[in-house]
Amino acid sequence: MRLLGKILESGFSAQTRDQILAVLSEEDPLTTKQLYQKISREKGKPISYQAVHKALKQLETDCIVKRFNSKYQLHPKWILELEGFVEKIKAKEKEKPEELRKPEVRTLNSVIELGRFLIFELMEYPALKKPSIWIWTRMYSLMGLSKDEVEGVRQFFKKNSVLILSESNTLIDQFLAETFEKMRTKVKLGVPHEEPFDTFLIGNHLCEIYFEPEHHKAWKKLWEKPKTIKEFDLEKTLEVMHHPYKSKAIIYYDKEKAQKIRKNALKYFPKKPKGIK
Repeated sequence: MRLLGKILESGFSAQTRDQILAVLSEEDPLTTKQLYQKISREKGKPISYQAVHKALKQLETDCIVKRFNSKYQLHPKWILELEGFVEKIKAKEKEKPEELRKPEVRTLNSVIELGRFLIFELMEYPALKKPSIWIWTRMYSLMGLSKDEVEGVRQFFKKNSVLILSESNTLIDQFLAETFEKMRTKVKLGVPHEEPFDTFLIGNHLCEIYFEPEHHKAWKKLWEKPKTIKEFDLEKTLEVMHHPYKSKAIIYYDKEKAQKIRKNALKYFPKKPKGIK
């Protein structure tokens, strides 16, 4: 019987099995006592020492864990089979038509990390000679990015038509809008934005960006406080960009939704941008 199948057919508690594998995936090798203590303390799950001992013996018999000098670790053969199983699932997913693929979810740990994700991953999606529509709560900034990263943005703008809609229309938004327009994009400020996320539409792929409330609060203060450009706090802005504010990106394919978003966005731009027939 294949190793992967054995884990599903084990006679002991699936909860006990999962707790052991979760701990060993984070730290190994461990003794039975160490495993019992970690599961009881860190996982916060009621479990007996006997249950851990029994489960470990069965996992060892099934070659899912390996014992050496009274300590347990995940079995190399099982890890290899698990990796192969995951790769097969990924390959199978890629074979599906794009509209049937599951959304991809990414967690970004700072604004800088988000920026790099947008530049080096999202902007690689095919634009299909259609304008990309970016709908934001407030204008984004390129500050804090490297020269190569900014050049990546320039190249995308050079090859593709990009329309940016921002709900915020502060002095800083206006300043940043001018910067983006100099890079061959079209920007419209003061556009109502009701969704709880920012949207990037490239081709028929959509990316929804969700920010933490504290993150929104920090950016709102930085963007709304200055009454003149000289009052803009560059140091604080760079600090916020590197602060570990987490954001979540959800990427998916939806041709019908993409068409609706594009049609609605074009209402704000009287002249048809490059790429529209």
